[in-house]
Amino acid sequence: MDDSMVVKGTPVVSASAVPSPPPGMLAKTTTTKYPDGREVTSTEFVPAESVTASATSAAAAPQTVRAPPVGIRRDLGYDPVSITCQYCNQPTPTRTVKDIGACTWISCIILFFFFLPLFWLPFVCSDRSFHLILRLIQCKETTHYCPKCGSEVGRSGAKCCNQR
Repeated sequence: MDDSMVVKGTPVVSASAVPSPPPGMLAKTTTTKYPDGREVTSTEFVPAESVTASATSAAAAPQTVRAPPVGIRRDLGYDPVSITCQYCNQPTPTRTVKDIGACTWISCIILFFFFLPLFWLPFVCSDRSFHLILRLIQCKETTHYCPKCGSEVGRSGAKCCNQR
């Protein structure tokens, strides 16, 4: 390698060393300058459609771009809550459904061994229970649905098994 290609003992990559972009891709080169005087040039390949689409959309009227759904929320609690649905973007209170889960079965087994006549309680404990104690030891999981589009938007574990 000749002296023009070496700077302070570090080889410099010439422009001819950058590979040509694959078909349908464009090369995007970025140069970063660091406080110690180094310059690092990186090249990435982006689809040609995204470059032309962004150039034409800048001239057109602005469009609203929505982020994709982030998944099922775990912080909605046990009662219906007001949210903006991540699927249909409508503000609405959730519809809740109580499901039998692992905590329900674990509670049933514990009650079966220690309090045989009461082993059935975890299956009937819900927010509609008349007795206050049954409401406090609710052993069913809660699933939240959007009433407008029907999508599942959240889930909460059973009250009796949560650490909160």
